[in-house]
Amino acid sequence: MTNETSNGGNSRDAPTRRPRRWRGPIIAGVVGALLGGTAVGTLSHAGPGWCGHGPWTHARQGMQDPTRVHERAEFGAEWVLSRIDADETQKAQVKAVVRAAIDDLRPLRERHEANRAAWLELLTAPAVDRGAVEALRAEELELAEQASTRLTRALADVADVLTPEQRAALAERIRRFRG
Repeated sequence: MTNETSNGGNSRDAPTRRPRRWRGPIIAGVVGALLGGTAVGTLSHAGPGWCGHGPWTHARQGMQDPTRVHERAEFGAEWVLSRIDADETQKAQVKAVVRAAIDDLRPLRERHEANRAAWLELLTAPAVDRGAVEALRAEELELAEQASTRLTRALADVADVLTPEQRAALAERIRRFRG
C-alpha cells in the first residue's frame, strides 16, 4: 500500500506551512504596488502603444497629457485607499505623493523615449558605434536608478501616511489577489 494523498501525490512530499516572518517586506511591497502600479503603470501606457490600435487603446488615448495622467493615477489611488478605510486627509496626502512622483518621473520617461529612438538609429546604422551604444546603455541604467530612487522615496512617503493596520490590510489584499 502506498502513502498517497487524494490528488495522487505522496504525502511525504507535501510542504509544511511555516510561520510567515516576512511581514515587514510585504508591507513595503504593498506600498510599492500602490505607487508602482499607479505611477509606473500609468506612465508606461502613456505612449502610442500599437500606433493607436490594439487592446486598451481607448485607455491610453491622451495619456501624454499630464492632466490625464494625474487623473488616472488619482483614480487608482482613491480606489485602493477606499478599500483600506483611509480617511480623506490620508487620501489627499497619498494623492499628493503620487502626483509629485509622476511629475518627477515624467522627464525620466521622456529621456527614455528619446533613448529608444537613439537605439534604433545606432543599431540600424551602416556601422555600429560600440562606444555610443555603451554610452546609451549607461544612460539607461542611470535613468533606471533615478526612477527607482524616486519611487522608493514615494513608497516611504505613502507608508508614513498609512497606519500599520492599513498597511497590513493592503498587504492582505495583495496576497489575496496577486498571490
